Amino acid sequence: MTTLPPTRLSDDARLELAGIASATARQNRPLWLIVLGGLLMVVAVIYALYGFYQGGVAGAKLASQARRTSEVRGLVDQIKAIKASDAAGNERYRPDPQLVRKIEQAATDVGLVLTVTTTEDDKSSKIKNFSRRRIAIEIKGQPAEPLMTFLQRASDIQGLELAQIRLTPGQMKTEAGQTTWDASIQMTRWERP
Repeated sequence: MTTLPPTRLSDDARLELAGIASATARQNRPLWLIVLGGLLMVVAVIYALYGFYQGGVAGAKLASQARRTSEVRGLVDQIKAIKASDAAGNERYRPDPQLVRKIEQAATDVGLVLTVTTTEDDKSSKIKNFSRRRIAIEIKGQPAEPLMTFLQRASDIQGLELAQIRLTPGQMKTEAGQTTWDASIQMTRWERP
C-alpha cells in the first residue's frame, strides 16, 4: 500500500473541489422526489378537505330531505284522516231541506217573529263539490234577551254559521219599557250537492 504525500491545495482548488462535491451530493439526493411528494401531499389534503365539504353538503341535503319527507308524511296522514272522517263530514254537509223550518222553530221557541230568505251561490263561484247556502233573517222590534237566545239556538243547528249580524235600536219599547231591537242576520251553511 502506498501512501500519498500530503498536498496542500490552493484556495481556488479547494473552492472548486467543494463545488464538485456539492454537485455530486445533489445528484445523490434527488430533490424532485421530495417536491413531488410535497405536491402529492398538498393535492391529497385539498382532496380530503373537498371530500369533507361535500360530506357536509350531502349531510345538509339529507337532513333537508328527511325533514321534507316527514312533512309529506304528516300531510299524507292529514289527508288520510280527512278521508276517514269524510263519512262523518257527509252528515255535516248533507243538504238539509228542513233548515228554514229549524230556524223558524228556534225563533218560535223563544217567542220571536222573523222573516227568513235563503239563496244559494251561483254555480260559477262554487268551490269544487260544495255550495254555500246563504240565509238572511230579518227581525223587527224584539227584546234583546230572546234575540240572543235565538242566536244561540240557531248556531246549534248542524253546519249553520253566523256570518254577519247588524243590530239597531227599534222604534218601540216593550210593555216593561225595555228597548227593542231590529236585527239583520246573515248565516251560511256549506253543503255538498
